[in-house]
Amino acid sequence: MRKSYSFLLLTLFFSMNLLAQSAIQNALSSHGFEKVLIEEEAELIWVFFEHRNFRNPAESMAFASKIIRAHTDKFLVFIPVFHNRPMGKYFGKEFLFKEIEKSDRQLFFQGTATSYRFNLRLMPDITAQFGFLENPLATRTNLIVDTRIYLARGLALHTGMTVPLVNSLDKRDVRPHLSPTHLSYFLSFNSRHFFLLQAGTFFSDRYGGDFQYRYSPLSSAFSMGVSTSLTGYYLQSWNALRIGGIKLPTWNFDISYAIGRLGLDIQLRVGQFLYGDKGGRLDLIRQYGNVDFGLHYSYTTLDQGIGAQVAFPLFPGKLFRSKHVELRATEEFRWEYQYRPNYPKAAKDFRTGTPRLDNVLRQYRSAFIQGIR
Repeated sequence: MRKSYSFLLLTLFFSMNLLAQSAIQNALSSHGFEKVLIEEEAELIWVFFEHRNFRNPAESMAFASKIIRAHTDKFLVFIPVFHNRPMGKYFGKEFLFKEIEKSDRQLFFQGTATSYRFNLRLMPDITAQFGFLENPLATRTNLIVDTRIYLARGLALHTGMTVPLVNSLDKRDVRPHLSPTHLSYFLSFNSRHFFLLQAGTFFSDRYGGDFQYRYSPLSSAFSMGVSTSLTGYYLQSWNALRIGGIKLPTWNFDISYAIGRLGLDIQLRVGQFLYGDKGGRLDLIRQYGNVDFGLHYSYTTLDQGIGAQVAFPLFPGKLFRSKHVELRATEEFRWEYQYRPNYPKAAKDFRTGTPRLDNVLRQYRSAFIQGIR
């Protein structure tokens, strides 16, 4: 009789835990969280999630905490996910940090996490040139409607449509056409080693392949990375495609150090840039919560120059959301201006459609997250 009573109590306890986990999971999912997995222990709850509306994971963790507090007051451990890979463990209100371990990855990959929505993203694409006599400010502005479809763990297809809006810069076709389309594979180990491999078409009229590796302990102010690409020129319009040969390799090495109290990241990059010029670039990047602002100086075999960049969310939040579909503005709009008096193409790079690893990992650094909590 005692065994039956104990079994009944045990069954009731586990049933209540499952119901609580399901309620939290559903509440988070209804507010835009994806890949949600809740694991509850005696005094704490492990919360795996990804939220693509937020550029800054600290904001998504604070938002999740408010939702979960309506269901439980247990100690929370957040494990944000990026491209279906756990990034790190952030404990409690202070977001104290620990690295991901093999057991954490196994728990996530073997658990029953919610799925990704079909996610449509609206993103402006602006190219501008200053200084023309007849047209002091020449611009080409497009609206990109794109999506990222996850095919396997870490593997995704990025594609969409480009809708031209204004073009006073050149004579390109102003009808809609396919936007940069590529496969990407993201891999991470122990919150220290990160890899990103991409192949397809990119911005700046490039096609080919791009590889990035970064040693970036998320608990450290120091990081370093290497990257290389092999690309060619292509130009796509409504009904035509022009392709040049792949013959433009790039490679670079960089080191970065963050001064935590100032929120200032100092980065030095050396290597070969898009048009074959060799040299270096020094960046000073200040993180203001959701906004990054940077200044840089570059010197290569073609020219030297100065510039500025800014990155911020564009109208953050959903425009429409259902259980399986979401329409939103981009979580990161990045704009960069560079002034080079003699050769504007010096020290050039290209965007792929996914932020570069250094720009992504800067947001997950524990000192940054703890500093803005």
